[in-house]
Amino acid sequence: MSVLLAVLLAAQPAEKKPDPAYTAFPDLKPPPMPGGDEPDREAAWAAYDKAMAGLVTPKLPAPAAAPTPLQRVQFEQVRAGAAYLEKMRHVIAIGRWEPEFFAEYLKVAAEVHKVAADLDGTPAGRVKCYEARVVLMKELERFVGRRQDANVDPPQHLDLARFHRLQAEADLLKLVAEAEKAGKK
Repeated sequence: MSVLLAVLLAAQPAEKKPDPAYTAFPDLKPPPMPGGDEPDREAAWAAYDKAMAGLVTPKLPAPAAAPTPLQRVQFEQVRAGAAYLEKMRHVIAIGRWEPEFFAEYLKVAAEVHKVAADLDGTPAGRVKCYEARVVLMKELERFVGRRQDANVDPPQHLDLARFHRLQAEADLLKLVAEAEKAGKK
């Protein structure tokens, strides 16, 4: 019976790699990951880590002189979300990441830049926050794709990451369209 199973499995066609995922923003990319052939691996990883820290932690605008209760809550929400993402980045860096962390991590990553954009209020500042969100979502998609390729994450995680990345791109497209419409008035 096991010989028959082995023959049947061997006769199965190899899984075809899916086509590259569509993106409306091909120029918005996460920083390249250092390769194994870097002359100074430590410096390359330090540069990557610094670039990722800037994406993970949205830049907070200065708090208003007399913030409304909503502004105060949003400010604290961004701080808490950024702290969570930064701590999870360190969990990843030391190799303690578990697949069950992914959905929660993705949810916070998808929301923290939106809240930061609401706090900023300027059209240019909001667009920057939404662009950083797209880049972060692309990095998370790349991260989980590599883990899926290594057979350590379930395949649905890549679909979930792609769904959130596409939502981030849709939100950015809407924001840019609104800004253009407001500029034409």
